[in-house]
Amino acid sequence: MGECDLNVGISTVAFKDVKNAIEFHRETGIPMEYSVNLSVEDVERLILEKIPALSVHVPSPNEGFLPNFASDDPEVLKKSFDILRNSVETLKKTMNDGFTEGIIVLHPGYALNELVPSIYSERKVLLESKISKYEKFLIERSGIINGPEYLETDDYRRHFEIFVSNLPKLIEIVENEGFTLAIENLNPRLFYILQTPDEIYKIIENVRNVHLCLDISHLWVSSKVMGFDYFETVRRIMDTDRVVHVHVSNNPSKKGLYEDPHLDLDSGEIDMKLVLKNIIEGSRNINLVLEVKKNPLKNLEMLREMLRMGCETPRRAI
Repeated sequence: MGECDLNVGISTVAFKDVKNAIEFHRETGIPMEYSVNLSVEDVERLILEKIPALSVHVPSPNEGFLPNFASDDPEVLKKSFDILRNSVETLKKTMNDGFTEGIIVLHPGYALNELVPSIYSERKVLLESKISKYEKFLIERSGIINGPEYLETDDYRRHFEIFVSNLPKLIEIVENEGFTLAIENLNPRLFYILQTPDEIYKIIENVRNVHLCLDISHLWVSSKVMGFDYFETVRRIMDTDRVVHVHVSNNPSKKGLYEDPHLDLDSGEIDMKLVLKNIIEGSRNINLVLEVKKNPLKNLEMLREMLRMGCETPRRAI
């Protein structure tokens, strides 16, 4: 591998509280992804302390719901656009210390008309209340994991097309502020939009200036459910030149076990050295953001070591 051009950051979900996040930044200089775990007060504290944001994961601050740009309910769409604009405002307020080209990370939405709670336990209650019509498409009930046949249903296809139709406006809102919108691939949980590589390629074909946040753990779960070659798919997605942001964590999923717990890099089933090699070889100028749930310093040190093995001139904070 030759030279590469990377920014390294870490999600705020890795920290017990904002005090720990601030201390970590003071110690390491690593910028943050302001994520969905932050309250209004948390965001204000990070901004006051001048903690730079490499990216903002919508919604940040947490407004109780994730936006749903696959809904055909006008009120839900209006609220979703408001949530997006509020997160863009967060990113505008964090632009300091030389970071001037921020990323807005966005989940595409859900094959539902409702807003979806941002807290997973509450979200799961909502999803379970909607299951009965789609029970036959589940391959694992406890995690509400759907198989590939669900993606062929009229309901899912309709909501997917609604999302695609809304994408140009979402991109315009973010780009008008000088930022880049990165759409994140999701794992195969019932109602989640953008579960497969083919769907990623479809939005690239249909939306001229769409960019991606590649979540390597979400893609791993999808590969175990949908049966595609994981590492070949990573290479192909990177070759589209649309990936500007990568969420990095490990994952335990294998046949019969489908989870997304954001594991440490040395845990789980993914060969992290190989996937990072594929990402680096296919990259131009991207962000790598640790999206682990604990052990931030340990994971940063592991990531640094993996990158040193294949990255001669990283740009920031490695």
